[in-house]
Amino acid sequence: MSLSLRDPYPRTPYGLLIRDRRVAQGKSIRQLALLLGVSDVRLGEVERGRRRAFDEALDADIARFLRIEPRELAAARERTLLIASRDAVPEVAP
Repeated sequence: MSLSLRDPYPRTPYGLLIRDRRVAQGKSIRQLALLLGVSDVRLGEVERGRRRAFDEALDADIARFLRIEPRELAAARERTLLIASRDAVPEVAP
């Protein structure tokens, strides 16, 4: 029996952008989460692709705090949603 070490939650363009900018600015997950009013666990899960992207209202705060162009963050969100819809398993009719 062989175990797969492949992460079932691949990193997303949206999460990677947030993480890269956060780390580049020397902010911890806890610091950014506090600024955004979300839990550090949730923020970490979004960065790792384990949870969906934040809503668009929160994106404005993310863009402001991390000095990301809103267009760039929106494009990363769209790429993430495209990947998720492409990789979704179709429902089987009963």
